[in-house]
Amino acid sequence: MNKIDAFNALHHQSDILFLPNAWDVLSALAIEKAGFKALGTTNYGMANAHGLQDGENLAFEQLLIASKSIINAVDIPVSIDIEAGFSN
Repeated sequence: MNKIDAFNALHHQSDILFLPNAWDVLSALAIEKAGFKALGTTNYGMANAHGLQDGENLAFEQLLIASKSIINAVDIPVSIDIEAGFSN
């Protein structure tokens, strides 16, 4: 089962789906090692990890690079918080 199908299945189980938030690869690995079945990202945390304030101050390209690093580091599904979608 790929990560998309696994994430979808987690939404249709009887257990509560907890999505702890990661802001970098190390936090994502800690979340996975703690036994969570999926994780989300946090815009505030990702911006802060780059020395920036929250509120779409992290460039979209930086968000993509950081998100891809997290996704590639873990075997569990990842939901990415993209704030307002970087749109007007």
